[in-house]
Amino acid sequence: GERTPIIPNGAPMSYPHVFDVGGETWLLPEQHHRAILGAYHLNGVATMTAEWDLGEVAPVDSTMLEYDGRWWLFCTNQRSGPNYALQIFWADSLRGPWHPHARNPVKIDVTGARPAGNFFTLGGRLHRPAQDCTNRYGSSVTIQRIDVLTPEHFEETCVGRIDPPAIARRGAVGIHTLSHGHGWIAIDAQFVRWSLGKPLRLLREGIA
Repeated sequence: GERTPIIPNGAPMSYPHVFDVGGETWLLPEQHHRAILGAYHLNGVATMTAEWDLGEVAPVDSTMLEYDGRWWLFCTNQRSGPNYALQIFWADSLRGPWHPHARNPVKIDVTGARPAGNFFTLGGRLHRPAQDCTNRYGSSVTIQRIDVLTPEHFEETCVGRIDPPAIARRGAVGIHTLSHGHGWIAIDAQFVRWSLGKPLRLLREGIA
């Protein structure tokens, strides 16, 4: 199909978490550099529809979940442990107000804290993709089974992982996300490519 830009130039575009609200599609991209987290409503183009203040947290790889009558926001904090300290916020309504989990950070674990895609249900149990950042940022994806999720308690168990050798193309050194929706399942991969021109370009940009 044709590729059509939907986010205005200059807006953050990495980790484009897509989720549905009442049959409508929303987008929550990476934007830890902003003081406020913003969500876009997708209707041909992306329109900023909601903004949430998470206090001192600069949310990284924010992932939304509607579960057990509440909305849940999983992320890490760019200012403190972006690769190993999981933060959770909850609200009775998508509009907020958002409350920090009583045990934030709920998990300290470089192998499975940072979010890596939207939640899914398997065997009647809720699961969460997470990044294993042991060797590098997004080196692999682990699958975390949610065992307990309330405003006061949180427990999960690692039940699987996807490593770079699973990628059909050889030479992958990392996997950042596992996402699904509307009949599609998608993962991404990181490859290392040597370039003689890139150091010169970076040097010129630094001088400029």
